[in-house]
Amino acid sequence: WYHLLDEDGNRITMPDSDDPIEFNILYLDKGKLRAPATIRIILRLAFQLIFSAMLDVNLISQKDVRELLKILFWANILDENGHLPDCVESPLQRKPLSEYDESARHDFFRSIPCQDLISDDPSKPGIPENMVYSYTHSAFDYLYDDAEGLDDFITNVVKPQTGKSSVVLVTMSMGAAVASAYLQRHEYDRNDVKRIVSIVGAWDGSDLVADLIEKKYAKSAPQLLYNGIAANYLKEPYFYCLINLAMRLFPKSVLHSIVERVSTAFSETLILPTPSLMALIPHDRYPAIEKAYLSGEKWDKIRAMTHEYYLAQCTLPDRLRRLESKGLEIFFLSGYGLSFGSETKEYKLMQFFDSATSTNSDEIIQIQSTTLGASSVPYDSEPVFFGPYASDDGTIDLSTAYAPDRTWCFYRQIHQLDYNNTALRLAMQIATGQVRDVHSSSETFPQFNDARALRPLITDGDWNYIRQLGEFIDENSNNPAASEQVSRAVDLKQRCEVTLNSTHNDSNAEENLLRETENFLIEVGKRNPEEPPKPLTTLDRIMLKLNDIVMRIFGAAGFRDSLLPS
Repeated sequence: WYHLLDEDGNRITMPDSDDPIEFNILYLDKGKLRAPATIRIILRLAFQLIFSAMLDVNLISQKDVRELLKILFWANILDENGHLPDCVESPLQRKPLSEYDESARHDFFRSIPCQDLISDDPSKPGIPENMVYSYTHSAFDYLYDDAEGLDDFITNVVKPQTGKSSVVLVTMSMGAAVASAYLQRHEYDRNDVKRIVSIVGAWDGSDLVADLIEKKYAKSAPQLLYNGIAANYLKEPYFYCLINLAMRLFPKSVLHSIVERVSTAFSETLILPTPSLMALIPHDRYPAIEKAYLSGEKWDKIRAMTHEYYLAQCTLPDRLRRLESKGLEIFFLSGYGLSFGSETKEYKLMQFFDSATSTNSDEIIQIQSTTLGASSVPYDSEPVFFGPYASDDGTIDLSTAYAPDRTWCFYRQIHQLDYNNTALRLAMQIATGQVRDVHSSSETFPQFNDARALRPLITDGDWNYIRQLGEFIDENSNNPAASEQVSRAVDLKQRCEVTLNSTHNDSNAEENLLRETENFLIEVGKRNPEEPPKPLTTLDRIMLKLNDIVMRIFGAAGFRDSLLPS
């Protein structure tokens, strides 16, 4: 999590709260919307849109779009050396988890809910807190700065404080790219890292980043644009229907041109100048992108920063094998069985891109990257792979992965697998050397497992289902009138605990159990039922009907497209 700092280095709080302003990746400064300079740019763009519709030509100024993006996303804009503004903090704790203050502990366990896997109690299994360190890095920076920072963290913090000669790296997502850069720069000289456990790691980037830069869109993009995407982000049906209708004032070619111009401005402002994001381009797609988008003196510095990582990625498997011959061990945990942006509401925009329908991914990163080399066909395809390393649905084959005997996959698992406690438990047992490969652990941790999302059973909040069931049992154990409900609560609590402790995931059964438990807790008054969906107003129904009629008549096109010469 990032925080904003004032001139004295203190965290800036939100306007109506003592809580600090924090953000995960992008920070949209809504306060800037009221600034006169911002209002002027927005008014110019509004007039450009109006006249674009009237004159059937794209009049949107890419310069104005870039300026607006720089104002609204200033906290993500790097300087020429690849550094964020000084007032943006990505806090690094140079001490073990056992010494974190309450706020830092909250942030740690919010990101990685592994409370049951970390314990200083010798009577409980788990890694001691004084042996757990967290190296945080920014998504927006120069990747080799992160690599040097990791080297410093291992050399001058973790090893001296623990007295250990080597560490185990548990990398998540973009952390794999940091680990790759670190290994290139430092691991040939010494063996500071004993083992790497990669959780949904971006070892070879994501096709999403390359598609965004190259503006490669899915065939379904027009359909999504005219009749889909707005509904994912706007609550009022009449409002998103109104937007759908307004977009039809533009001819299809003009609207496509506007989208491309805005996309280019976004890419040139936030993606191309950010070396860490450019490191997420798959290595086989990087040369074409470098040639097309990073040519010219303007990009000399960025090109030098990104090209080094590209060259390293070209030899990554060979480099890892050489390191493994010296004792390094690498393990992979991945998700598969999803298209880009198919599950999570916030990621629906990713369905616009060309790779969305051809990928087999965890919704963010394709399986080839998170396993470093698995073969795949698009998600939900007919089975084509068979054999000991093929998935149950036949869409992926791990025999071509870097380490098929040290790779575990979770079917239809979204990229944020923080509430898949099976995956986290597996990662911890690999980290401590209890699990060595898929064969020795097959009874406990199947190589191909189901997704899991047990947040209501894992969360530390007051609404933890197991905790609420226990409270109901304690409150009513001596109440004869509630004996039947107490018996049901005992049964549900036991089933929840068995599920939580099982490492054989069954996503359908788990979803049914969570639904049954929630309904029971509502029945006995331990939880409030969710508010029913807001009923549709007359205006909503009229607009939805009109939207359907327009879609049937005009399809994914503007009102005037049928009148314009082809």
